[in-house]
Amino acid sequence: MRSLIIGAHCDDPEGMHPALVLGEPGCFALIVTDSGAGTVKGYTPGERLAGLRRRESERGLRELGLPRERQLYPDGFGLAASRFPDGELAGHVPALAELIGQVVERHAIGRIFTAGPKGFDGHPDHQAVHEAAWAAVDAGVAVEVWGLVAELFGPAEGGLWYPSDDQVRRKRFAAMACHQTQFDVRRLAEGEKPREGEFERLGFAIGRRFWEERFAPYWPLIERGEAYSAERYGK
Repeated sequence: MRSLIIGAHCDDPEGMHPALVLGEPGCFALIVTDSGAGTVKGYTPGERLAGLRRRESERGLRELGLPRERQLYPDGFGLAASRFPDGELAGHVPALAELIGQVVERHAIGRIFTAGPKGFDGHPDHQAVHEAAWAAVDAGVAVEVWGLVAELFGPAEGGLWYPSDDQVRRKRFAAMACHQTQFDVRRLAEGEKPREGEFERLGFAIGRRFWEERFAPYWPLIERGEAYSAERYGK
């Protein structure tokens, strides 16, 4: 059965679903927004930041072993990425459900994985993706929907479990290190003074520091693995 991971933003699959990506070699990843909102490292919101983040996404997913042909973006389906603006997905759930239906049909997807009913971290865009996946099911799309459950740090009854280990963590951190607009790898590398092109090799040390600093409450998820539930949005 083919799986599809849907991320609202360019770094979501690497940040939230790396054990799943590594455990499902034939999976696809769909990045919904252009991720161009916000001011990061001096980049103002807009097309330039969106372009940078897209390239970071392509590199990060390749770091997890996902080739370019299984990396999906809205523009590849005849849809302008601006239809799904970063930070405003809650107002575009029907259109997003339509896109999900197209992706499922084109690639014969049997299971969808999202950030979960609570958006993993409460992010409205993450919640909207989960809601849209169920909206696609309501519209007749034949697919299973599974959501990452942040508060479960072990296999859930009736759920799916993708364990983490040192190899998974190294891959996660190396992939996250590709997203240089999201954290300053030069600063986080501290005295290591990496040259251009060496960030991936330093991904483990850099990534661990990044996650410990910014996402400490979710460290058990990184240490142990990813739990997925079939609980429906809003239920």
